[in-house]
Amino acid sequence: MDKYIDNIVIKLKREYSKDELVSHLSKELKKSEIEKGKLQSYVSELLHEKENDVYRLKLYDLTKKYELLQKKINDMNIDLRKNEIIESQKKEISLLKSEVKRIRKNNNKLVYENNRRN
Repeated sequence: MDKYIDNIVIKLKREYSKDELVSHLSKELKKSEIEKGKLQSYVSELLHEKENDVYRLKLYDLTKKYELLQKKINDMNIDLRKNEIIESQKKEISLLKSEVKRIRKNNNKLVYENNRRN
């Protein structure tokens, strides 16, 4: 609309008064300030989105690292359980060996006594 007014004024060859110029420049300044505010807001929004994207990437990386660590911990727990089972089985084997020795000793004793009687 300003261009339209400017064209009409130029066609009329009218000179602007000081108050009209100040008023027109004041309106243009307000429009420019509004446009500047919109652009600053847009820039802030873009920076915020960029910051969020960076945080999302960091969170994704940390999540992956956490998952890997959790898997390692689970594997270590499985190994620990296996070792506990192995130790338990070793103790059981040791007890069974002792029992076998005791039974053999008793068996030998009984065989000896049986042979002696016969």
